[in-house]
Amino acid sequence: ERLHGQWKSEEQRCEQSHHDDLRFWFATAYRTKMSPCYAGPALNTSIDMIGRLVAFPTVSRDSNLELIDFVREAMRPYGAEVRLTFDDDRRKANLFATLGPRGPGGLVLSGHTDVVPPGDAALWSVDAFAGEVRDGRLWGRGASDMKAAIACFAGAVSRFLARHGAPAGSISLLITGDEEGVSINGTRKVLEH
Repeated sequence: ERLHGQWKSEEQRCEQSHHDDLRFWFATAYRTKMSPCYAGPALNTSIDMIGRLVAFPTVSRDSNLELIDFVREAMRPYGAEVRLTFDDDRRKANLFATLGPRGPGGLVLSGHTDVVPPGDAALWSVDAFAGEVRDGRLWGRGASDMKAAIACFAGAVSRFLARHGAPAGSISLLITGDEEGVSINGTRKVLEH
């Protein structure tokens, strides 16, 4: 109920202002159906990015290297300092991308790329890895946990940089590949290196 109240408050605020970098993240993280309030180029870009991320079949037992390469290339135009860490078999990677000056403080936005197996494909009404939009909702394995959040915070950072230039402090994206599985090759691996 508290979350619904937060959504209603955000939806009302959005009706007054269509220029908030984080509004799309809020809508995606806390509500699966998009409000007409979120129409526009920023929404279309974020929905496209979510669909592209969902299309990578990054089941926890499988590699996530193609998705990590895609994100690394998406960060290249922003001049991010990118560091990759790998599992022992080099089948999974974590990406730590930093923008802005190094130093104490800063903001780290963190998400994971691995998803639980989709199970029996016959039980899905859509392809689990197609990122299909149907009736105003994007469907697919990982759409809400947690590829939408990754797309939205990456989109919010890119919009922030476009509007304000280089940040005064660091902004980092930590995108890991082992949170749904054994959870030893994700955040833990990045912190050890």
